[in-house]
Amino acid sequence: MSAKPSGSTSSGARTFKKKYVKQYGILFVVVPFAFLLVWLALASPEVRTASLISVVVCILFCIIPFVQVSSLKVESNKLTIETFLEEKVVSASQIKEIKMKSVRGRYGRVTNFVNIVLEEGKNYPVNGFVDGDEFIYGFLTNWWEANRNQ
Repeated sequence: MSAKPSGSTSSGARTFKKKYVKQYGILFVVVPFAFLLVWLALASPEVRTASLISVVVCILFCIIPFVQVSSLKVESNKLTIETFLEEKVVSASQIKEIKMKSVRGRYGRVTNFVNIVLEEGKNYPVNGFVDGDEFIYGFLTNWWEANRNQ
């Protein structure tokens, strides 16, 4: 994969997008599994409660892709943060901080992500983009430093 941002335009705007499979791939596993659990709950009364609880968990997992950040569009003094349900346009002065966070998971595995914190207190964690978290962090930090006092 290249380190160039996808969707660059001549006006200086850059768009960073998450791959479709990275964004919605969990649905290809969870939705059939939920249907299997519903069938199991209907067919077998002795496991009905456990199956229905598992279906609720599957539904919660199905919501995750729709609230994750799917693309960022960086313009001169405007950042557009898009999820499936929301499109938030903020200026550099409305951003409180942009930081790289690391979360240590099971077996010592470390996951990095960029966290955009707005002045109003809302967080937008950004990870899994084609361009790489470190590249996006560097690009956003440089853009923010150059434009936050305007």
